[in-house]
Amino acid sequence: MNITNTGKALALFKNILDTTKRKVSPIRFDELKPELKESNELFFERTTPEECGIESKHIQKYVGELLADKSIGLQSIMLIRNRKVIFEASKGNRTMNIPKTTFSQCKSVVSLAVGVLVTQGRLGLNERLTDIFSERLTPLSRIKMKGITVRHLLSMTSSVSFNEFEAMVSRDWVKEFLDSDTDGTEGSDFRYNSLNSYMLSAIIKERTGQSLSQFLDKTLFSALGITNYYWEKCPKGIEKGGWGLYILPEDIAKLGVLVMQGGVWNGKRLISAKYIIEATKTQAVTPKEYGDFNYGYHIWSGRSTDSFLFNGLMGQNLLGYRDSGVIIVINCGNCDTFQQGAFFGISEKYFNRYFPETTESNEAAFGELMRFKNEVKAFQCGCKRSFLPMPREKRDLDADLKAINGRRFAVDSANSASTGFAPLVLQIVQGNYTKGLKSVYFLREENSLCVSFAEQDETHKISVGFESPDKSTVRFHGEPFLVISQGRFTENEDGIPVLIIDCDFAETPYSRRYKFFFDCDDIHAEFSETPAEMLPRALPNILTTLVPKSEKFGSAFAKIDGDYVSIKFEKAFSQKLRLSETAQAPQK
Repeated sequence: MNITNTGKALALFKNILDTTKRKVSPIRFDELKPELKESNELFFERTTPEECGIESKHIQKYVGELLADKSIGLQSIMLIRNRKVIFEASKGNRTMNIPKTTFSQCKSVVSLAVGVLVTQGRLGLNERLTDIFSERLTPLSRIKMKGITVRHLLSMTSSVSFNEFEAMVSRDWVKEFLDSDTDGTEGSDFRYNSLNSYMLSAIIKERTGQSLSQFLDKTLFSALGITNYYWEKCPKGIEKGGWGLYILPEDIAKLGVLVMQGGVWNGKRLISAKYIIEATKTQAVTPKEYGDFNYGYHIWSGRSTDSFLFNGLMGQNLLGYRDSGVIIVINCGNCDTFQQGAFFGISEKYFNRYFPETTESNEAAFGELMRFKNEVKAFQCGCKRSFLPMPREKRDLDADLKAINGRRFAVDSANSASTGFAPLVLQIVQGNYTKGLKSVYFLREENSLCVSFAEQDETHKISVGFESPDKSTVRFHGEPFLVISQGRFTENEDGIPVLIIDCDFAETPYSRRYKFFFDCDDIHAEFSETPAEMLPRALPNILTTLVPKSEKFGSAFAKIDGDYVSIKFEKAFSQKLRLSETAQAPQK
C-alpha cells in the first residue's frame, strides 16, 4: 500500500461527498471513449422457446418475476439455448443495440484472452510476475512479488493491496502494483481486486507485444465476429482489464456460448478444454456474503449448481446453467456489488433443471409472450402506477411548450458547483467531473424540446421527446455518450406545474431525472439519478470491496460514521437547485 495514494484517494472520496465543492480528477486520461455505434445486426437465430424445449409461459413467468422485484432494476434481458435466442426484451427506452459498459463482467473476457495465450503455449499459469516483469522490479519489489504467479492473479489470490481505490489517483498502475505490499498469503487468501485483472492485461501486452484489444481482435473476437466494442485504457495506455469494456449484449452472449461449448466455436477449438474446465470450477472459496458463487479463473462458479457467471457491478451479468444449457444475459440498474441480488435465486429456480431438446408448439402461449414483451417495452422509466383514479385532466402540451419556450433560468445554489448534467456515478467512474451548472435554457422544436444545460466550461444540449423519446449525443469534455430523453408535464400536490425529463444514458445502467417546478415564488429544480439512489444501502459492500485491507488504512476508515456517509451520499446524488429567470435569449 502506498500511504500517499491512499491519502489522495480518501481526499477524493471526501470531495465527492461535499456538494459545495467542485470535483477534480487527480488523473488525466489521454484517450477518451469514442462515439459507440448502434447496431441492429443479429448473429443468433431467433426462435420460439418451445423449439428449444422450454414453454413460453415458463419464460413469461420468469421475466415477470424479475420485473416485479424492483431491487433488480431490470433494463434488458436475452435468453439463449442451443445457440438460439428464445426471448429478448428491453424495458422502457432501454435498447440492446449499442455497446454497454460491463464493469467487472469483462474480467471473464480477460480470462478467455489468457486462455487463448495458454492454449497457444505462450504463457504458463505458474509463471511468476518477477520473471514476466523482471525489468520493472526494484530489489524490494522483487522480494515482495517473488511468489505471485499468473494463476494467483486469475484466482484473485495474489493478496496485493494496490487496488481500484488507489488506482483512481495513480498514473503508473504496473509500477504501483509491483511496488505494493500484500495483505494476505498468495495462493490461499481470496482478495477481490480489479488490479489483478489489469495486470493480466499488462501481461498480454508484455508477452505478445500487442494490446489486449489487438490480441483479442486477432484471436477470439475475429473468430466470433466481434468488432463493435471499446475497452478503456489506464493513463499509460493499457486496457484496464477489470473494467472499462463496452460491448453489445449479443457479443457478450457469444463468449458465454463459447464457454458453454467448452472453448469450441463453429467446430474449431479456440481455447483448450482443460483451461475452460479449470476457469469455471472453484479455484478460491469466497466469503458467503459475496453470494452463491465461488471463484474460478476470473469466472464465477456456482457453489451448489453447475453454473458459470460473468458478473459486473450494478447488475451486468451473463449466467450459464450447464444442466439446462440456458444462458441469461441481463443488464440492470441496481446496487449489487457481487451476487447478493434476487436475480440469482429467481434464475436458479427457473433454469437450474433439465429441459428436453424441443417441446410441442404452442402458438397461443407464444403470442401471449410476445404481447408481454411489448408491455415490457412500453414501460416508461419512473412512471408510477396508482390503484386510485387519476383525477387531473391531461395537460395541454402545446400550451406548456409555449409557456417555457425561449426562457433561461440561472442556477442560484451553493451546490451548483458540484452539479452537472451527467449523473454523478458516471462522473466518478469516468474520472470526468463537471465544473458546475450555471443555467438551463428551454427552446421548443415543434412537439419536442431542446434543453441546454450550461456548465462553467461547456454546454450540453439534449432533445426531449414527449410522445416518444428523442436521442442525443452529449459530450463530457469530449467524451461522447448517447442519451435517450423523454419528458412530460404534470403538477405537484399543490397544483404547481412541473416538467419531468427522464434521461437514460444508453451505454450505461445510469438514468437521471430532472424535475423543474415553475412556481413564481419558488422556481427550482431537483436532479436525481438511479441506481445511485440505492447506494447508501450498498455502501458497506462497496467500501469493503474498494478499501485496501491494510491495518493502518482499515483502522482509519473504521472511524468514519457509516450513517453520516450514507446521508452525505444521498445529498450528493439527489440535488435541489434554486432557479431564477434571466433575460430571454434570442431564439435560434
